[in-house]
Amino acid sequence: MKGTMKLTTLSLTTIAILSFAVAVLAQQPQATPPPPAAPRTVQFPKPVEKILPNGLRVVVVQRSEMPLISSQLLIKSGGEVDPADLSGNADMTSALLSKGTTTRSATQIAEAIEALGGLINSGARWDSSVVSVDVMSSRIGPAMEILADVVRNPAFKDEEIDRLRRQYLNNLKVSLGQPGAIARFAAARLVYRDAPYGHPLAGTPESLPRIKREDIVKLHGMFYRPDNAILVIGGDITPENGFALAQKYLGDWPPHPGDRHAGRRTGSGARRAHWN
Repeated sequence: MKGTMKLTTLSLTTIAILSFAVAVLAQQPQATPPPPAAPRTVQFPKPVEKILPNGLRVVVVQRSEMPLISSQLLIKSGGEVDPADLSGNADMTSALLSKGTTTRSATQIAEAIEALGGLINSGARWDSSVVSVDVMSSRIGPAMEILADVVRNPAFKDEEIDRLRRQYLNNLKVSLGQPGAIARFAAARLVYRDAPYGHPLAGTPESLPRIKREDIVKLHGMFYRPDNAILVIGGDITPENGFALAQKYLGDWPPHPGDRHAGRRTGSGARRAHWN
């Protein structure tokens, strides 16, 4: 019995030593690197573009590997168009698009998108504002109808504005308790001073309470226009079908609505002067 136990112990010790040696050798770099693999060609899908009669630029990128489509409407104006005393206005305007239209409440929009198995998002950047939907290719029609509705017919209800303002103020309160965020705010102010990029994109504790519904409606009227927008559709869709969808849901979007003439300029050249 003792001899058997000694033999077992010796075997286990040998196995442990061999395992350790293998692990050490595995960690040592190869003296000669493996030969490179054969080069592979990369095929990038080619975007196809068209400009609709109302000025909307449409870009379709076909990739049919999966039955999914992502559609993104980009407005070529973002936080840089905020007036000096209303920083955060562009970001709030974009975020409110999916919070209700003249025909749908925020809950109805969320339920409709969920029924399609899709996603809808909106938000502003410094030089653009974006609304996007992601959905299966078989359901892109209803999803595009919702995207067009939230862009063209936002309700901007007072209760949604107040709710979003409280959310932004709470987020700022948290950010102002973090040294890194404070440093970023201070650095932007130091570098850009009173220029558009000198204020936080989501506003300040002083500017957010000043933003009223009429400010949001005014910004939307000035910049949310087809001649200041790009629609990008990518995924399992042909350029012909993509252009047809754009024409169906956004082709009658007027570039110059009668009540939106004041201070208009086309494209990314729009700046704070529009508010004067």
